[in-house]
Amino acid sequence: MPILQGLADIAAIILILELLVILVMPAFLIAFFGRKGMNWTLVKFAWATTQLHTLLGTADKSVRRAEDVAVAPIIAVAAFSAGVRTVLRSLRRRANQPLSRLRRSP
Repeated sequence: MPILQGLADIAAIILILELLVILVMPAFLIAFFGRKGMNWTLVKFAWATTQLHTLLGTADKSVRRAEDVAVAPIIAVAAFSAGVRTVLRSLRRRANQPLSRLRRSP
């Protein structure tokens, strides 16, 4: 449970920082600089959202590629082990059959 508590604390800190960046700082700039502060805030917000969308797209592609690289060997090993298991089960079944069924009559 300490791990979950730590994650909750980190999430709370991130939310507080987000509140400061998205609500408090633009309000301060608008109040202090007036119209120029508002225009500057809107331009910077547009730039930041563009950068964020670009980075999130790149991160998404990277995560998908990493998942493919990590999961492909697991799938291959599972398929191989299933094949080996099937062959061994078939051989065991064949070995347990009586000899009279294995010999062919002339």
